[in-house]
Amino acid sequence: MSPYLDAMCRILPWFERAERSTWSAKPKWQIPKTYATSFYHNGNAFSFLIPLVKLMKNKYHSCMMTPKRIILVDFENIQRLDFDNIDISATNIAIFVGKSQNKIPFPLVEKAQSLGDRLVWIKIAGDGKNNLDFHLAFELGRLCERMDKDVELIILSKDSGYDSLIRYVNELGIKTRRIANPAELSDNIKSLPSSNYTNHIVNNLTKIDGQKRPRTVRTLRKHIESLLRDKAGVNEIDIILEEMFIKGLLSKINNRLKYTFDAPEASESPAP
Repeated sequence: MSPYLDAMCRILPWFERAERSTWSAKPKWQIPKTYATSFYHNGNAFSFLIPLVKLMKNKYHSCMMTPKRIILVDFENIQRLDFDNIDISATNIAIFVGKSQNKIPFPLVEKAQSLGDRLVWIKIAGDGKNNLDFHLAFELGRLCERMDKDVELIILSKDSGYDSLIRYVNELGIKTRRIANPAELSDNIKSLPSSNYTNHIVNNLTKIDGQKRPRTVRTLRKHIESLLRDKAGVNEIDIILEEMFIKGLLSKINNRLKYTFDAPEASESPAP
């Protein structure tokens, strides 16, 4: 904190006490009204400074307060960001945006504004394969050097290509993990996405040769639609996909799907 701002913050309580005083008390610091007309507000001197000092103090603390966690968002990989059911009062967020991503949903922009300095946008300058991933990994390394080890570093992405780097960082004693959905955060008050049809879809996919499985989200959605027909709508398919990503049964590398069916959730179960 600068010496000037530090001094202002220290005298803020004094200003507040002075504001509660009345002119009849004739405090020693009182300035004759003829010399300080512009300083008066509701009959008190210097009270005009109180909102300014409070603003400066709050601005400082919002910038300098050490967060409990920092979330690095791969916006090329995840565009739906829902933090409404999560306590993010001690969370900083950095959203990495690809060069060709020029449209940001209004609800996300509105939410970002409410977070103030705790959320920053990082626009990637160049194109190229994995370009955003390299920028995010570089920033993760910088944070590892600068932040206390008590601060948890989280990558929000469905790209399992970050996982080997995350394992290496954890071996260094720095808490780091990847999540595919904000609902995976420990303080989430909303239940994780879950569908009665997920196991049925997974069991079907396990019977398909690995080279013949859908390789993009779009083709996988069509495959699920063909299996469920009229049993599930668009929202239900979204839930199935999110559940598969969260459970690690599905991930994306370079926009191509990768399947991992060795988790317990993939056990045989009949279709609902």
